[in-house]
Amino acid sequence: MARGADSGQAEHPVPALGLFRTHVLPAWGSHRLADVTHAEVARWVAELRANGSAPATVRQAHRVFSLLLALAVRDGRIPRNPADRVPLPRVTRQEPRFLSREEVERLAEAAGADGDVIRLLAHAGLRFGELAALRVRRVDFPRRRLTIAESVTEVAGRLEFGTPKTHRRRSVPLPAALVGPLSARCADTLGDALLLTTSAGTALRLRNWRRAVFDPAVREAGLGRRHPT
Repeated sequence: MARGADSGQAEHPVPALGLFRTHVLPAWGSHRLADVTHAEVARWVAELRANGSAPATVRQAHRVFSLLLALAVRDGRIPRNPADRVPLPRVTRQEPRFLSREEVERLAEAAGADGDVIRLLAHAGLRFGELAALRVRRVDFPRRRLTIAESVTEVAGRLEFGTPKTHRRRSVPLPAALVGPLSARCADTLGDALLLTTSAGTALRLRNWRRAVFDPAVREAGLGRRHPT
């Protein structure tokens, strides 16, 4: 968990509306559809890259514009899509750098009450959705094992529970150092209750947890840019 961000070659997808407003509309808002040429689109792509946009952003912006042009083709407004086969920059991904044990401890200490969440992500190799869906009855404290049978994702503001990414349940070791903290979380809870929750007792949501806990802890621990698994 807590992988390091690279030099900007890889990045999270940007919402299409944001790309349209930021990159497409300023460049093409005053153009007539019939006047857009393949050469102009290629020049626009090259200018985006030259002005510092990451390859992934350039590709996403081009896709948004190309989809709009494809709609125009289907509506008979233009005969062909001038954005087709425009050369695009390659997106290269560096190998992620995982935190060392000492860095994990610094991060966990900075996370305060959520330090056990950090340690569990790091040492049990769980995805965040798997961790957030982990239920009390799937923790075997005597044998120090976790059964990973569910995952949860946020879709349009709602939490959707389903099978893990691999669609297979698995058993993973529970680090001995986490038996005490997690046992305390389980006190007076029913077996089907979620093991890890917010202070209000609600399910962990990655975006909220990252903003409220993870990112501040990363800054306090002096670890630069990081993101959880």
